[in-house]
Amino acid sequence: MKTIIRLVAVLGTLALSSTAFAAPLEISPTDCAASDADFVLGTTCWTTDDNSQPDANSLSTLTGIPATDLNELYKAEQGGSDGPLYTTTFSNTATDPEDAEIKWDERGNIDCADGCVLVVKDGKHSPAVYVFDISSWNGMDTLNLTDFWVGGGAISNVSIWGGGGTTVPEPGTLALLGLGLFGMGLMRRRQTS
Repeated sequence: MKTIIRLVAVLGTLALSSTAFAAPLEISPTDCAASDADFVLGTTCWTTDDNSQPDANSLSTLTGIPATDLNELYKAEQGGSDGPLYTTTFSNTATDPEDAEIKWDERGNIDCADGCVLVVKDGKHSPAVYVFDISSWNGMDTLNLTDFWVGGGAISNVSIWGGGGTTVPEPGTLALLGLGLFGMGLMRRRQTS
């Protein structure tokens, strides 16, 4: 019986700590290697001087990804509020942030299995918009955006687009977590008796 309780406690602890070791993804304009207008699907980054707010059609034209595969899954405005699932913190200055951190709130996440792009927009400088292919992102690692429009611009908003939608924790994962907590409680109770 002790072995089962310890096993349940260990599994629960592992479930609790599974996201503690996630490494942040560092993204900056230097990651954008595109130097001309010949963008093809599979390029890691695209840019445009079109300062209008990107939509599925304009992103499709830029990236070659079908517009039907591009739904806005998350958006945060500098000085505004966040969407669900993530918290974005803009930094450097309150009005001209060059950096942003998109952090998972651990209540569901974006599924990028079918592809995702990250859009970083300023609109007053060249390029006005950066679009990064983040299809390999697991939806839980922090996205650190650094050095956008240094000394002359600001990130006005960030958004994540894709076709995968969002996921919520599976009932099995939650049950395993509950069993782990229950097992740890039993171990503690036996130790104090």
